[in-house]
Amino acid sequence: MAPAFRRIDFDEIDSTSLHARRLLNRGEADPARVVISAAVQTGGIGRMGKPWSSPRGGLWFTLLCTPARPMPGLVDGLGLRIGVAITEALRAAVGRQFAGRLKLKWPNDVLIEGKKVCGVLTETAGAGNAFRVLIGVGVNLNLDLAALPEHLRASSTTIRDLLGRDLDPEPLLADLIARIGEAVDAPWPDTALIKRANAMLHGIGAEHIGVLEDGTADFGLLLGLDGRGVPLVRTSRGMGRLPSTPV
Repeated sequence: MAPAFRRIDFDEIDSTSLHARRLLNRGEADPARVVISAAVQTGGIGRMGKPWSSPRGGLWFTLLCTPARPMPGLVDGLGLRIGVAITEALRAAVGRQFAGRLKLKWPNDVLIEGKKVCGVLTETAGAGNAFRVLIGVGVNLNLDLAALPEHLRASSTTIRDLLGRDLDPEPLLADLIARIGEAVDAPWPDTALIKRANAMLHGIGAEHIGVLEDGTADFGLLLGLDGRGVPLVRTSRGMGRLPSTPV
């Protein structure tokens, strides 16, 4: 059984991920697994350092993990493992009637009808025995789209909009923590997991940019995931893969 997470909860904080790094820098990250959550983030951080809007009503948290196995093998497929874990937790939370409308955007964001409902930022810190994985998760749970910046509203949605009601955040958070914790140390490659990911993958049959073997890019149709969990794109000049995304 994976070790339990210690909870640190805030009503308001700049960023749960920044606080996780502060704990690391101060040597206060023991035990090996910590989850930091906040009702509001005033300085949430998304991919490429972009601001992540985190108003009240969402589910905003960061998991700080000390993996049970070495970094090289652990990082392979990490983003996809986490993405599948989160998508399956959200699908379970919304129930069978709505589950199929939640799709995985490779490697680890979640969409409803093409609009983002959950974003994930997975980072690493340290090396050797001090190696850590930080997983920042933001779920647009029980909030109104009007609470998001205007430029995000057209491309975003919420669980509340899907269900027409609020969802209790605590059972969902507990399930997300448990599933992500297991995903961090799960073996890779995992044929069964890749099959599940294919079944929930967003954009199959749609046009995407693929990177070919010679390093050039071309448009083509997304076919699904290969045996390593990487999306394959069929272009007019041959097979390519979606551009690599940092884990």
